[in-house]
Amino acid sequence: MKVVEFNFEAFGTTLDDLSSDHAEHPNLNAAMVHAMMIHVNAATLNFLGAMRTYLDHTETRLKRQFGKDSEQVAAFKGAASKSFDSSFAYRFVYRLRNFTQHCGMPLGHIAANASQQQTDATTKIAQLDFFLDRDQLLRDFDGWGNVVEPDLRSQPARFPLQPLIEATVEEIRAINAVVSRSEIEAAGDRVSGLLNLIDEARQFGEHPAIIKQIEVKLDEVSHIPKMDIQLERLQVDTIADIDELLNLFRPRKTAKSARERYREGWDAVFGKDE
Repeated sequence: MKVVEFNFEAFGTTLDDLSSDHAEHPNLNAAMVHAMMIHVNAATLNFLGAMRTYLDHTETRLKRQFGKDSEQVAAFKGAASKSFDSSFAYRFVYRLRNFTQHCGMPLGHIAANASQQQTDATTKIAQLDFFLDRDQLLRDFDGWGNVVEPDLRSQPARFPLQPLIEATVEEIRAINAVVSRSEIEAAGDRVSGLLNLIDEARQFGEHPAIIKQIEVKLDEVSHIPKMDIQLERLQVDTIADIDELLNLFRPRKTAKSARERYREGWDAVFGKDE
């Protein structure tokens, strides 16, 4: 997601920088317009690539970590489908990446104007608007799909690019929020399971530990197998802190905190401290 945010910020910076340059040099010529088109198209391509990379890598990562039929994968797919169904900007930009991959650059037109306002100091005001060409997009690419193509045909002959990118980022953020919540819930379940094991171990009056390594060797003299076990003590307080932190994000709330559950289990075995 950070790569998406980085490229979104870079896209905005590119447009701002070009507008600032235009304020200083309002008389555009063909070479300047061509350079602007290159910069905006490059920033757009980077964003489209980052968006697709995030979506593809997130789905692959969730499948590897939780399984292809897991709740986490289903949550991701559901959120992505919701954005596609509800947002023209998202589904158009999603398909626009395919257009740029197979057909060419997306940007079609630039509209520019500049003025000066006399205040305490003369301020130059400039505005650059970057537009997509509806007919060119339809003519050059037949892979818009049954949903996006009618949407595209209903757009004006020239429609602005920047609002579409901005709206798409909001949809990606919403998808990422769903993914994060599903992963937090999964982490919470695992931590809760670990806490239950710790509670069981504490009933024996020992500090909970995990086995890091087991090595079995045959004694050269007696030929009796000897086992070397390496243990690592669990950082119980750290696990409890993680559990309490996860509770801040869980949709369901536990009646008692992890530390309270520990205290009760400890008191049950060793008695309460006076």
